[in-house]
Amino acid sequence: MEQSTPLSLQAVLQVVQGVFETTLAERTFRCKAEVLQAKIHKGRVYLDIVEYSSSGAVVAKARAIIWEQALLEHYLVASGIGDIDSLRGKVVMFQGACRFHQQW
Repeated sequence: MEQSTPLSLQAVLQVVQGVFETTLAERTFRCKAEVLQAKIHKGRVYLDIVEYSSSGAVVAKARAIIWEQALLEHYLVASGIGDIDSLRGKVVMFQGACRFHQQW
């Protein structure tokens, strides 16, 4: 049985980042999901979002980072939502873009 030389973590991340950037980077998408939790940490807004099937089973879960906090604040005011915590349980639609971050 032939053994291959293990790749360094940096090499693996470079390959993954290259594939990611050629297929997803700079592409935007619109998404509708329910907010499970919303919080501010170190000046960034994080949303834990979820999608359910018609039977109520969880189909997908993800974490979104809101980079444009000022736009979120305008949305909250325009929607009559008092604060970020009040987003919990609401179905929201947002436009997003994918970015590769080696730490995550």
